[in-house]
Amino acid sequence: MNILTIVHYKGYSGEIHYSKEDNLFVGQVVNIVDSLNFHGKTIEECIDNFHFSVDDYNKLKENISKKEKKYAGQNR
Repeated sequence: MNILTIVHYKGYSGEIHYSKEDNLFVGQVVNIVDSLNFHGKTIEECIDNFHFSVDDYNKLKENISKKEKKYAGQNR
């Protein structure tokens, strides 16, 4: 699959491709250690889902960070 477009949001970049097999636009966030994928029936829906994925990913990272701080404080 060739890259159709690259999108940016809140410091993250995503590559979007079109999958003929799935009849969907599919994408992945690049330059992160985790796997973060998104898709949509239209390019607009795919970009919206990219934004949702990034927001959700940031919330998850924030929650993990809070738990790590909580547990680190208990060891003292």
